[in-house]
Amino acid sequence: LKPSGRLAFACWREPRENPFFMAPLAAAYKHVPKLPPQGPEDPGPFAFASEARVRGILDAAGFTGVEMEACPLLLDAAIGRGLDGAVQGALEIGPVSRALEGQPEELRKAAAASIREALTPFAKGDAVLLPASVWIVTVTFLQKPARCSSIELSSTSNTQWCRPRSSGSPIYMPGRLRT
Repeated sequence: LKPSGRLAFACWREPRENPFFMAPLAAAYKHVPKLPPQGPEDPGPFAFASEARVRGILDAAGFTGVEMEACPLLLDAAIGRGLDGAVQGALEIGPVSRALEGQPEELRKAAAASIREALTPFAKGDAVLLPASVWIVTVTFLQKPARCSSIELSSTSNTQWCRPRSSGSPIYMPGRLRT
């Protein structure tokens, strides 16, 4: 990414903000043990759910102007395949499939019935619309000169300032950032 280049991406917010994942899982937990809790830095769909963690990673990588906007969504768990498709999808992909892994068939069937019951209120025709939420993240990349310990932006003029590695006042860096 060249200096002043921009990056944008979406990532899942916290599990409590995502019934799309958690409603089927809560229904399955009526029949099987809970999965071990995941730490905030463990790999998985919620690895970037923490706003502080995302900001820290991007700051350390030389990005500035990190903006994170919560974006609530309604996602079709059925992908147009109706309630049966939504239940089947929950059983095959994501946290429910991991929770049911290695469980006896009778527990899998009981979990499927509970998932169907939990998803029924969200079914509308061939869709099963569940609330979900992602972060929309946008940032700008700054290339930090070797003489600088950090780069700062003026919020009023969109200009760059270098904080020297040795003590002293910030130094103006010519050029405006393109946004």
